[in-house]
Parts: sequence; structure tokens; C-alpha cells
Amino acid sequence: MHLADLADAVVGRLSLSRDTHLGEAVHFFLYDTPKVLLLLVGIVFVMGVVQTFFAPERTRALLAGRRLGLGNGLAALLGIVTPFCSCSRCRSSSAFCPPGCRSG
Repeated sequence: MHLADLADAVVGRLSLSRDTHLGEAVHFFLYDTPKVLLLLVGIVFVMGVVQTFFAPERTRALLAGRRLGLGNGLAALLGIVTPFCSCSRCRSSSAFCPPGCRSG
């Protein structure tokens, strides 16, 4: 059974018509939510594996002593391959701050 068939079955079971806004919205939600969740889980998994190769000490050593423009460019490139969700960003960012550092 495909996602479209499952979404059609649920919309029909709820006595909704795909010709209405509500029926189409429910169908769209049921059809796209599993794909988005699967993509999100895949990205979080891959970024978790990538993050194991970029320890904070290694990143600090890579960026230390660089000129301003080059350092910013390298930091941006490293930012591209690191996780984007706040749960891992807070953990990563806290590793760069020395003890007693104010956060705000």
C-alpha cells in the first residue's frame, strides 16, 4: 500500500471529500508527514555521524590563528556540515565557551 492510497483511505474513512479544503488538507498532511519525518530522522542520523568527526578541540585548532576573512569562511564551511537543530547546537556551543562565560 502506498502513502497516497493510505491517505485516500483515511480521508474516505473520515467521510471527507478531497474536493473540499479540509479533505485536501488532511490528505496532504497524511501523505507528506511520513516523508518529512523520515527525511528529518535521516538528516539527524547523518549529522550525528558527521559530528563525531568534528570534535570541538579539532574545530578550535583548525580555526585558531586564521585571518578574519579566512577564519569566517572556514567557520561558515564547518557550519554547513554541522547539525542545525538547537538540541545539538546548544551542546556544541557550550563546549566552545570557557567555564564562567556569560551566555547573553
